[in-house]
Amino acid sequence: MKSVLVFLLLLPTLVCAQATMVERAFIARANAVRDSLGLEPLVHLEAYREVSVHHARYVYRTGHFSHDQEKRKAGSHWLPSHTDRVRAYGPSGYTAWAEILTGCNSSYTAFHHLSDMELASRCVANFMGSPPHRQALLNEHHLECTVGIMWTGKKYVCVVNFLHTY
Repeated sequence: MKSVLVFLLLLPTLVCAQATMVERAFIARANAVRDSLGLEPLVHLEAYREVSVHHARYVYRTGHFSHDQEKRKAGSHWLPSHTDRVRAYGPSGYTAWAEILTGCNSSYTAFHHLSDMELASRCVANFMGSPPHRQALLNEHHLECTVGIMWTGKKYVCVVNFLHTY
């Protein structure tokens, strides 16, 4: 019983540690696609991954897919945007350029058997299959980004924020 409790307490940490490998695989896969089209590679600003992880965690927990995240503050709602998250968690001197999200939820453990590269490839394929997301991922001006991926056997969420200096 004690080992089960310890596992449950550590689960969010394990998911985040696992996601880092998936995030790197996502960047590798996205850069392979960009390279095949003659585009410069994306640079993953890993030190600032909280920009994307923060929102991925929210979407994963609530199922609310939006570029804004609803929070209560003194009884009223406010919706921080991806720009707000870049200001809060990103490097100084940068601003948000764009944000894209993808994910899937299944009633059975459809994703537990996927390797990091397979899940990353699925995220890139989802983006490539949607014209506005494809446009953002392949934009020649999008060179720096943060990636946040949360996943378990039944669900995954991938958030990418493209940043640029101002």
